[in-house]
Amino acid sequence: MKPIAVGGIAQDMVDEFPFSDENSGNMIHGRAPYEMFSNAIDVRRSGWRKYYQASTPIDFINDQCSHYIFSCANFIQFDNFTERKRAAYQSLQKSLEPVEVPLVIFGLGAQAPASGEITSDGLPEEAIDFMKFLGEKCKVISVRGEFTARVFRELAGVENTLVTGCPSFFQRPEAFGELREFLKGPRDGVLFYNATHLRSKDERELMRRAIQEHQYWLEVHSSDVHRFHLDSVIEPELAEPPVALRYLLAGENPELSRAAVVDYFAHRYRIFRDTRPWYQFNKEYVRLSYGTRFHGNMAALLAGRPGLWLTHDSRTAELTRTLHLPAITVSEAAKMTTGEIEASADFDPMFEELPTLFSTFNEYLSEYGLPERELSL
Repeated sequence: MKPIAVGGIAQDMVDEFPFSDENSGNMIHGRAPYEMFSNAIDVRRSGWRKYYQASTPIDFINDQCSHYIFSCANFIQFDNFTERKRAAYQSLQKSLEPVEVPLVIFGLGAQAPASGEITSDGLPEEAIDFMKFLGEKCKVISVRGEFTARVFRELAGVENTLVTGCPSFFQRPEAFGELREFLKGPRDGVLFYNATHLRSKDERELMRRAIQEHQYWLEVHSSDVHRFHLDSVIEPELAEPPVALRYLLAGENPELSRAAVVDYFAHRYRIFRDTRPWYQFNKEYVRLSYGTRFHGNMAALLAGRPGLWLTHDSRTAELTRTLHLPAITVSEAAKMTTGEIEASADFDPMFEELPTLFSTFNEYLSEYGLPERELSL
């Protein structure tokens, strides 16, 4: 059996994380091909050279692999005309042009503009050229939601897309049966909170409450918060909250003391560089993961534990709609009690749609002759 080459998003975090520009949520998505296919090989790294003879990664892909799966994320970005982003479209297209085996795109998404309208002047020419290139290069393109499919269709004239949601959803089918059993109760464990915009009024209310109630804090990105955690563990008497968290101590009579905040980030803070300990932590300790980080909550779902998505942008809203995940807006959540937030996580629509969701994703895999995913309930 030939290996399947995999590129794009990393399946675990680099040594410098989180002091580098990374997001641990991405590895939940990046890990998907390796969970699905036992013969998947990471071409981002040189490990394949130990077993296969090829002078370059592209030679290895073309000469010895059956497919090239490229894991994407929210790559198409409206209102981003920076030279760096323009170059990124061109660079990725150039790297994919020499691929001769079937190119399988996993979960490409488009970030909607602030206006919510799809207009050609919202994307640089390089983005539209890239979408046209994929339309010609790929038999079918997996996109995260209907909005992304419309962007391809209306701006690039590309019709061969299939709305699958995020492939990470399908990587551990057994998790859905585990979740169904867990929901029958009793639901032991703690709440696991995650945030995106630390300066947002709504998220600040939820962050403050998470700390007051001694919930766990999941970090996926902020190096400033991570440094504060380290300082809180090593030198608690000197640790100072980063600028984004100083509102917790503002005013003459703050609701939280500096000592309480330092103690919280010393003991209730968690960050993961690999999916396996992340899933294990969720299995052992978590009764609900909630917040605005899409893959932060997906990590709970893939461990057979409930997640509640607090939507705050078009990407999160698109994904939760497509996959029928329990979701409320972050502004709604900020007005609710913690008990009300937890009670709002309704998984019935997702369970009802699971057969259809898996059927659609399997349709995509079958277009490329890849093994299908069997739903476990």
